[in-house]
Amino acid sequence: MRKYILKDIFIVFIISLFIFSSFSGSISGYSRNNSQLDANLVTDDSTKHVMASCQIYGVPGRSSTLLNVPKSEINKLFEKMSELAEEMAYDSTSSKIKQLQDEIISLAKENNLLSKEISLDEIKPKILSSLERTPLKIGNSPVNGNRGTASFCNFITTGSGMQFPIIIFPRLIPILQLPIPRLFLHWKANEGYTSCGSLLTGTGFIAEEMQHGIALGFWGIGFSIFLPPVMAYGFFGYALAATCYAEKMEPWPPNNPPIISDEQPLDGVNDIPVSQSELSFKIEDYDEDYMDCVVRTYPDIGSAELLNKKDGTYIVPISGLAPSQKYIWTIELTDGIDTVQKEYSFMTEELPFNPFDEGWQYRKKITIDHNKVEDNLECFPVLISITDSDLKDKVQVDGDDILFMDDAGVANKMYHEIENYDSASGEIICWTKVDDIKANEDTIFYLYYGNPSSGDQQSSDKVWDLDYEIVYHIKENEGNHKDSTSNNYDGVPDVVQQGENIGKIDGADEFTGQTSGSDKINPPDDPLHNEIHHYTIELWYKADNIAGTHQVLFEEGGQTNGVNIYVDNGKIWVGAYSDYITNKWLSLDTTNNEWHYVVLIFDEDDFLKVFHDGKINSSNVNGYIYQHQDRAGIGALQEDTVFHDYIEDSDSSNWQYGFDGIIDEFRISNTCRSISWISTQYNNQNNPSSFLSFGPEET
Repeated sequence: MRKYILKDIFIVFIISLFIFSSFSGSISGYSRNNSQLDANLVTDDSTKHVMASCQIYGVPGRSSTLLNVPKSEINKLFEKMSELAEEMAYDSTSSKIKQLQDEIISLAKENNLLSKEISLDEIKPKILSSLERTPLKIGNSPVNGNRGTASFCNFITTGSGMQFPIIIFPRLIPILQLPIPRLFLHWKANEGYTSCGSLLTGTGFIAEEMQHGIALGFWGIGFSIFLPPVMAYGFFGYALAATCYAEKMEPWPPNNPPIISDEQPLDGVNDIPVSQSELSFKIEDYDEDYMDCVVRTYPDIGSAELLNKKDGTYIVPISGLAPSQKYIWTIELTDGIDTVQKEYSFMTEELPFNPFDEGWQYRKKITIDHNKVEDNLECFPVLISITDSDLKDKVQVDGDDILFMDDAGVANKMYHEIENYDSASGEIICWTKVDDIKANEDTIFYLYYGNPSSGDQQSSDKVWDLDYEIVYHIKENEGNHKDSTSNNYDGVPDVVQQGENIGKIDGADEFTGQTSGSDKINPPDDPLHNEIHHYTIELWYKADNIAGTHQVLFEEGGQTNGVNIYVDNGKIWVGAYSDYITNKWLSLDTTNNEWHYVVLIFDEDDFLKVFHDGKINSSNVNGYIYQHQDRAGIGALQEDTVFHDYIEDSDSSNWQYGFDGIIDEFRISNTCRSISWISTQYNNQNNPSSFLSFGPEET
């Protein structure tokens, strides 16, 4: 206890010294009573008594009490209060806080500091609620908004403005020859610069541009100049405390913004159970600042406000999730200086339901002919292409109420992507993911329609399994070619002729076959960036002139490593090459003005396989490993162009060997698709009406 009293006396002495020295050139002496008081501080606390008072605010009619209390009891009380303050600063939600609050109230009551007429039940709610409302400081930074503050500091400031006093020189106390500090120093600048650092904490601030500030207990040197049109000032020195408001304020050392990571559920994940009961995430701050965090959800399934938190993983309870619903949750995290915001989303699982109970009025049975299926297949994207007059007047104009289910009655929703729906004719072209297709029996599922209140039932990216890197339907009439997978590797067309109903499946692109500056589609760099040991590349094409030389359908790679699919002298050539040593080329006959389906498969056994309209050819590639060479093109060969963030060199002369014809349905998979898969795709896409059939309308 003695050291705390000495500290208080020292602070009072220093403040008095500053005040008197600011108005007087000397200090006349000191009090002997103070030294006698210091000597008495060594007495035994157990026998010493002090006068103590306690005031209860918020209880009408209760005056303060003044009592002679043993000093040891007062020490206990203040130790508990200090412990409470420290605990609240560290964790405002700690269970220990309530325990300390109860102990403080009990100690006050035991020492009769609380009036006997006051019951603990009467004052506890008021005291505890007051403590809970105590604002807590975030972080350890000397900067709060546009204000910087430091204590026991040195600083320098200068600028276009003024200071008061206008001239400062060091003064000394007579006889003692000690420096005399000023009571205060004030500055104001239209354009100023201030650097201030605390000698105790090692932190400070830098203030720039328009500002004003004050220093208390200043010792140093400074000057002011006013020679029209110049009005300037400058000073440096030490102060007990300094504060400054500035247009531009930065802490020193520079603050590290807090970090949010390890979110659960992961961003963009699907099929989260409706029983999910919590969100979790990790927060960190390299400066070891306390942080405030606000979590919100849309639609509202739970929220949280976390105050004065340190590094760690935190959980937010949620409830009331609905099936087939997209939820967005946001985290706003601040350390008192920097604020970081993150947004995440997830989709809940699809639960079985009966569409007739949910507003759908019609359905049709769809049957896949098992004779067109080469083997049992899973997660297969089936092309549905039909013109049906029953759909014309009963489906929403945009096709939002088109729905596929895996069975009649209560069943599971199937994912689909609509490539085109024409409400005037009832034509629909779409892709539907069928989880299980049998080769020895017909596969049956159902189309539902006729629900005016339905929202969009599509889940485009879920139609394509995770092995698909790129899926271009090439159906757009303008703009980029959208990648239907969740990778969003959109392709950039250049001078390409886009149009509806010119493709094998809805829209497509027509290329002019120029020998330089050719039309092309530029896929982004990332899908083919890593070394690939097995992959599948597929597309539909219709050539206008197969007699041309080296008309590129697709090329990826450089002169020494890559893959190439091109038309040359009446044949379709497919090649994989590496350093001109293990080059392997396969060629097949092709025709003009007819649609052909070509697939390049590089399998796990280093075999190059080419599927062309139902025919399979293969060749051993002798350990070839394809390596990305920073260039790719659909419809033309790219020469010496380097990609930069998905944007290729604008010099169109770098593109050569253009294809003369139409290309449709381009896909890349990062796996070796089976021959059964490719053959079934060919059967489905080449003749959708023979691959599946529709039953009559049911209500």
